[in-house]
Amino acid sequence: MSNNVQKQIDLYASLMTEINNRVDNINLAVSGTLGFSDPMRAQEFCYLQIRMVIENIALAALVAHGDMQGVSSLHNAWSADKIMNRLERLHGNFYPKSCIQVGGDKSKIEYKQGIEKSELLKIYNTCGEKLHRGKLANIKNPKEVNFIVVVDYVQKIYDFLNMHSIFLSENKTLILCIMRTIETGEVHVVRATTIKH
Repeated sequence: MSNNVQKQIDLYASLMTEINNRVDNINLAVSGTLGFSDPMRAQEFCYLQIRMVIENIALAALVAHGDMQGVSSLHNAWSADKIMNRLERLHGNFYPKSCIQVGGDKSKIEYKQGIEKSELLKIYNTCGEKLHRGKLANIKNPKEVNFIVVVDYVQKIYDFLNMHSIFLSENKTLILCIMRTIETGEVHVVRATTIKH
């Protein structure tokens, strides 16, 4: 394995590990164990963390496709929608695909329905809106605290990421990621070549 490929795998795994940490912190905030002064501050924290999770998904896709022509212009980008929309124009199959292992053979996976890019970016933008204080006219109307929405967003995103792959530009090689292995509870990332039977 080349040094560049190992760097790619390590960086991808680092971004996914950060997602795990952020999701853990969201769960602590929702349960009330992070010590926020009131539920509204906890909810704002959760919305910020969800946005950061989605930005990490976009950055991980950028890492996966980093050697593709036209991607270098995105190296200074941080906005999830900008990164994902540009990657989609460069490579229609850029987006992670949710999958599961089938049978006892660890080399066989099946793809399952996961959250679509458009829904993920809608969550990203909704969370951004929730982080703003609002208009002066609405200051006297407190925002509603609703952790059910937070939990729903996190569950959708994490179910999607739990085991996923990203096909690289030639659609023969992929990055496969398990967010928490049974053995260690840590992220595991491999780069593999697909085999057609």
